[in-house]
Amino acid sequence: MKPHLPISQSDFSVIRRRGDYYVDKSLYIKEVIDGPDVLLVTRPRRFGKTLNTNMLYHFYRHDENSTTLFEGLNIQRAGDRYLQKMNQHPVIYLSFKDIKDADWSNAMAGLWSNLYGLTQGLSEAYLQHQNALSAKEQGVLERFLASKSERTDLEHLLQSLCHLLTLQVGQKAVVLIDEYDTPIISAWLDGYFEACLGFMRDLFSGLKDNAFLEKAVLSGVVRVSKESLFSGLNNLSVWSIFSEKANDKFGFTEAEVAQLLAAQDLNGEDLAKVRHWYNGYTIGSAEVYNPWSILSFADSPADGFRPYWANTSDNRLIRRLLFEGEGSVREEIEALLSGNWLQKNVTEHLVFQDLFRSKEAVWNLLLAAGYLKSRNLRFDESNLAYVCELAIPNQEVRYVYAESIRHWVGSQMSSSRFTDMVEYLIKGQMEAFEGLLHDFLLGVASVHDTAKPQTENFYHAFFLGILGHFSDRFILKSNRESGLGRYDIALFPRDPKDPGVILEIKTPRMHRNESLEQALDLAITQLRTNAYAAELKALGSTKIKQIASAVAGKSFLLKMLDER
Repeated sequence: MKPHLPISQSDFSVIRRRGDYYVDKSLYIKEVIDGPDVLLVTRPRRFGKTLNTNMLYHFYRHDENSTTLFEGLNIQRAGDRYLQKMNQHPVIYLSFKDIKDADWSNAMAGLWSNLYGLTQGLSEAYLQHQNALSAKEQGVLERFLASKSERTDLEHLLQSLCHLLTLQVGQKAVVLIDEYDTPIISAWLDGYFEACLGFMRDLFSGLKDNAFLEKAVLSGVVRVSKESLFSGLNNLSVWSIFSEKANDKFGFTEAEVAQLLAAQDLNGEDLAKVRHWYNGYTIGSAEVYNPWSILSFADSPADGFRPYWANTSDNRLIRRLLFEGEGSVREEIEALLSGNWLQKNVTEHLVFQDLFRSKEAVWNLLLAAGYLKSRNLRFDESNLAYVCELAIPNQEVRYVYAESIRHWVGSQMSSSRFTDMVEYLIKGQMEAFEGLLHDFLLGVASVHDTAKPQTENFYHAFFLGILGHFSDRFILKSNRESGLGRYDIALFPRDPKDPGVILEIKTPRMHRNESLEQALDLAITQLRTNAYAAELKALGSTKIKQIASAVAGKSFLLKMLDER
C-alpha cells in the first residue's frame, strides 16, 4: 500500500501521528542546537520552512511528550546531548504567513491578533511570578494579557514574555517566528512599508541582549537588510541559500526524490523529466528539488508534469518588476528564458527601497525567492562584491515567468477578444486592433501602470504578453540588434506562410515638448532607416509587417508601414 503524501500539511505532529510519508529532516534540530542563539533561515517559498519550524516547536516545547513523534528519525541517533533538549523549554511560536493585507490597519490588527494568541495560560503564571519582574515588565505584560498593549510596549514584549516563561518553567525560552517577512513583502507591494517595518523592528528588538532566550529561529524568503530591520541585533546569524549550514534540510535531494517516487510505485518515471521540471535549486553546495512540486506530482502522476509552484502574491511582485522596472531587466529575463546564464553581483540581504533604483536588488530578490538559481559564487576583489552566475532553475519556473505576463493580459478580456486582438495585429488590421486596445486600456490599465517614467516599459511588456500567446506560430524576440539598430519587438514566423512582424514603440520626449504625432514620426523614421527587417529577411521571411507606435499614458497612435 502506498503511503499517504502530506500535501498542504505543515503540522509535523499530524504527519507523524497519521503515518504520512515523511522525508527525514530531523537533523535540522541538531544544527539549530549547535548553532547561534539568534538565527535567520532564508529559503524560497514552499520549501518546508513552516514544517521545519513546526518540528522545532514539537521538539522543544516543555508541555508535550514528543518521543513517539521522533521515533526512528535521525535525531534519535544524534546523541544524548541533543535528546536531552527534547520537551525542556517554553516556546513562543508565531507565524506571520497569513498577514497579506492591502492596508496597514488590517495588517497591524492581524499582527497584534497573532501576538495576543500567546496569552493563553499565562495569566496564572503572571500572578505567580509578577514580583520577580521589573516594573516595566509588569506594565508591558499586564496590558498584553488584557489585549490592550500600547505601541511602545512592542520593543519590550518578547523579552518580558521570555522572562515570565523562564520563571514559570525553569528553563530559558525558545522563540520561533515563521514567515517573518510575509507582512513586509505585502507592505512593500501595497504602500505601507515604513509603518510595517517600524512595527517589526520594534518587535524583534526583544531578541537583543535577551538573558532569558535559549534560541530564536526566524524563517522567511529574504533577509531584509540589517539597517532596515535588524539594527542593533548584533547576535543575528543568517543561513541563506549561499550557506552550507542546513543546506540539505529544506528541499529534497535527488536521492530523497528517488526514494519518494519508488514508495509511490513510480520507479519507472523518467527521473530526467522530473529533474527538468522541478530540480535546479542550489543551496550552498547542495542541489535540491522543490518539495511542494515533487509531492504534488507524486500524488497525481497521471496528470503529468505541471507547474504546481504558483502563488498570487509572489507573481504580483514579479508583475511589478516586469511592468514597472527598468526595461533592461525584462531584456535580461528574456535572455534567461532562452537558457542563458547571467553574471550578477549578489548579496544575502535585500533593501526593498532599492528594487526600482537598482537592478542588483531585483536579481537578489528573484534569487532568494526561487525564481533563479546560482552557480560559481565568488568574491570579486576588484569591486568588493560577491558575484555569481544566474539562470532559471527549471521548466516550472520558466512557466511562471511566461505566465505572469500572459495571464495578466489574457485575464482582462474574453478569450475570443484576446485572440482577435492578436490576429488583428499580426494581419495588419490596425483599425480593428486599435479598437480592442482602446477598450482594454480604458477598462483595465491604471494610470499608474501607464504613467511616466514607465510608459514605454508598460507597453513593451504588454505587447510581449499578448504576442506570447502565439508562441506556437512565432518566435518572439525583443531589444535585439538588427540592421543598423535595435528593434523593440519582432515576431519570427515558424511557418513561411505567416508574415514577420517588427514593432517599434516610442514615447514623446518631454524635455523637447514632443507630441504623440512627433513620437510616431520618429518611430516610422527608425523603422525606415535602420533596416530592422534585415534579420527577418536573412532567415527567409518574404512578407514583413512593420508597425510604428507612439504611446503616452492611455493615449496611443499606431501606423503600419507598407509591407516589404
